[in-house]
Amino acid sequence: MNTIYTYNGSRFDVPFIHARLGLDLRLTHHRHDLMYDCWGHNLKGGFKAVEYQLGIPRKLKGIEGFMVVVLWWRYYKRNDRNALELLLQYNEEDVVNLKVLKEQLLVRSRQFLLKGCGHK
Repeated sequence: MNTIYTYNGSRFDVPFIHARLGLDLRLTHHRHDLMYDCWGHNLKGGFKAVEYQLGIPRKLKGIEGFMVVVLWWRYYKRNDRNALELLLQYNEEDVVNLKVLKEQLLVRSRQFLLKGCGHK
């Protein structure tokens, strides 16, 4: 893997992984935070808000933010396998939708560049 793509990963995921695991991904991997690309296309808000703005669907509804933390603690403290299954599904959707977001941003960037060159 050459590049790790994230949404707000430079401010959350990468520092969190470093603090908890002692692994500094800044030294070992190329990183690309799609949040800043979104800002350049006037797509604001958290990852779920941007998904909504772009019409990127989610199968799991109503799970985000605090609920993710609650699910983690239910699994960690009580070995709640249903909570773990929901977390795994949620994370899988994040990964799949990051790829979709990356592809949609690439299309938008190409369209912007073509417009700037006088193409329709």
